[in-house]
Amino acid sequence: MKKIILTAIASQALFISCEKPKEVKEQPAVAVSQKKESPDFDMLLKCSEYSYDEKYFITADYGCLYDPKGINPYGNLIIYLVPKNKTVLNNQQIEAETQKVNRLNIEQLKEQFEVFVYLTPKEFLNYNEQGDPIYYHNGAYKEEVYTHTQNKWILTDSINIRNVAENQKEQKWRESFILSKTKQ
Repeated sequence: MKKIILTAIASQALFISCEKPKEVKEQPAVAVSQKKESPDFDMLLKCSEYSYDEKYFITADYGCLYDPKGINPYGNLIIYLVPKNKTVLNNQQIEAETQKVNRLNIEQLKEQFEVFVYLTPKEFLNYNEQGDPIYYHNGAYKEEVYTHTQNKWILTDSINIRNVAENQKEQKWRESFILSKTKQ
C-alpha cells in the first residue's frame, strides 16, 4: 500500500512538472533615481560673519547651525571662502579685508571666491537644548563638502565617521582639502 501511495505521489509530481509553464507578464522597468538633489546654499552664505584664517575666510564660531524652523534646514554648515586671486594678507590688511568680505552680497561672494560648504546633514545631528551648539554630531555621522560650480552646488566629496574617536580624521580630511585649494 505504501508503494502505491509513493508511486501516486511521484507520478503526480512528475505530471505537475511537465505542465506548460504559466505565461509571466513582464513588468515595465521603473526608473529609480539614486541621485540626491543638491541643496541650495546661496542664502546661507550670509548666515554668519567670516573671519580670516591663513589663506581663506571661514564662518565664525560654529558656522551655520541647523535650524529646522529658520534659514538653515540642511544641517550644521561651515563655509570656507578661498579667494580666486590667491593673495596672502599681512596683519595690517586682515581686518580691512575681513570687513570688506562681510559686506559683500551673495553674488559677489560667489564671483570673488571659491566657495566650499561643509555639511553635516540634519539626520546625523542630536538636539540638546542647553548645548553649545544645540545641535551636535551623533557618534557616527557623515560630512559632505559642496562647491559652487557652473551656477549650481555640486557634492565634491564626503567622509563617514564611525565614532567619536574618528573626529580627528574628519578635521584632517577637511584641512587637507582646503589646503589643496589654497596652494599658490
